[in-house]
Amino acid sequence: MRTKIFIWSFIVSIALVALSQRGPDFPGQDPILEEGIKCIGKHLMAERLGKQADYWDLRVKLGMLAQKATNPRTRAHLKWMMITERIPFESEGSSEWYIKKFCPHLLNSPVPPELRVRDEKYKCDKDLRCLFYDPFYLPYMKAVGRYEEALERLKNGTLRELYEELRNAIKEEEDKVLEELEEYDPDLSIAYFYYPDTDRAYYIIDFKRFDEYSQWEESVYTYETLQRVSQLKEKLSPKEFEKVLKETRYKVEREKMELIPSFLLEQLAYWHAKKGEYDKAIMYWEMFWGDEERMHPMVMGGGAGVGDPSGWRRNYLEQLRNRGEVDRLHPFLYINYRPFNPKKGFTKGGKPFVSADSFLKALNIPFEWTREGKLLTIKKDEGAVKIANIKDKWWIYKEGERKEVEAYIKDKELYLPLEELCELLNLRLEWDENTFIGKVFTK
Repeated sequence: MRTKIFIWSFIVSIALVALSQRGPDFPGQDPILEEGIKCIGKHLMAERLGKQADYWDLRVKLGMLAQKATNPRTRAHLKWMMITERIPFESEGSSEWYIKKFCPHLLNSPVPPELRVRDEKYKCDKDLRCLFYDPFYLPYMKAVGRYEEALERLKNGTLRELYEELRNAIKEEEDKVLEELEEYDPDLSIAYFYYPDTDRAYYIIDFKRFDEYSQWEESVYTYETLQRVSQLKEKLSPKEFEKVLKETRYKVEREKMELIPSFLLEQLAYWHAKKGEYDKAIMYWEMFWGDEERMHPMVMGGGAGVGDPSGWRRNYLEQLRNRGEVDRLHPFLYINYRPFNPKKGFTKGGKPFVSADSFLKALNIPFEWTREGKLLTIKKDEGAVKIANIKDKWWIYKEGERKEVEAYIKDKELYLPLEELCELLNLRLEWDENTFIGKVFTK
C-alpha cells in the first residue's frame, strides 16, 4: 500500500511541475479557437438548462473570432463551427419544442395556410409564427433590419416569401464558407471538450486515427484533473490526496460537454449531394469512409435519398447509364461489414474488379507471389489456389482444373473480377446492380 501511495505521489509531483511550466492553457492550443469553443459550450449549457440560447449571437461571435484569428487553420475551423451550429427552426422537432416552451399560446391556435411551411427534409409542417420566438431567426431579423417588415408581412399574409428570402440568404452565406473551406483543406477535423464549472476548453484538430483521439482524450483528463487538485497536495495526506485524485478524475471524465468528432469530408459529401453533384458527394464520402485507418462513427445510417450514400450512387448510376458511361462509377465494397478501400477497385464493362492483393489482405487470407509476379498462390485450408500468367493470359488453377479469367494489371497490381474471386475463395457476395455496392462475407 505504501509503495502504491509513493508511486501516485511521485507521478502527481512530476505532473504538477510540468503544469507549472506550461502555464494556464493546454499545450499547443490557440487561445482564439479555444475562446470559440467556450462560446459554443456556454450556449449548449444554456440549452441543457432549459434556457433560450441566442444562436444568432453565437454565430456572430464565432464570425468575429474568425476575423480576429491570424492562424489560417484557426480561422477555417471557426468558420466551419459557425455554419455547423444548428438553426433551431430548421431542425427536426424544434418547432414543436419551442412552441411548448416559449410560445404555448400557439398550441391551440389554428395555423393559417399562408403561415404553414412544409419541411420536406423532416416531412412535417412548421408554423412560421415560431420565427418570432426562434433563438436564431428572431435576433437575425432584428440584426438585418427586417423585423418590422416581418411583423407587417405576418399581418398581410406574405411572411412565407420573406422567410424563403431570409433562408436562401443564410444558405448562400453558408455555401460560400463551405466553398472556401473546400478550397483550403477538405480534410479538416475537430473534437472538443468544455467544462462549464472551470470554464476550460480543450480541442484536437487534424486527427484521423482513433489512437490519436484516445491519447488526446487521456491527456485532457489527466491535465484537467491535476489542475483541479494541485492546490490540495500540500494540505492532504498522501492517502487522502489519492482518494481526492480518483474522485476528481471520475468527475472529469463524466461531466464534460463533448462534441462528437467532426470531419469536413463527411459534411462536404452531404453538401454536394444536396446540390445534386453526386460524383463529388461520392468522392468525398469514399475518401472519408474508405480510409481503413480513419476514425469515424461506428454506425452508418440506412434508408435512401439525399442523406444516404447508396441513394447518391443510385442517382449517379442512373445518370451514367443514360450517358452510356457506367464504368465511371467504381464498386464500393464492405468486407465482413468493414469498408474496403475504393481506390482498389474499378468497373469494366459494367463488371466490378478488385485488387487481388488488397482483397486478400482485407480477408486475412495468406498468399504469395513467385516467378517474378507471374504466379499468385493463395493458401486456403482446403488447399492452395493458383493464378498464373501464361503467354499474357491469366489462368486459375483449382482442384486440378484450369480456367481462364479476365484480369488487368493496374499500378503493378493484379485486378480480378469480384464475382469470380468470391466464388474462387468460397465467399458470399451480395451485389446491388443499382448502386454498385457489394457486401462480401466469409461463409
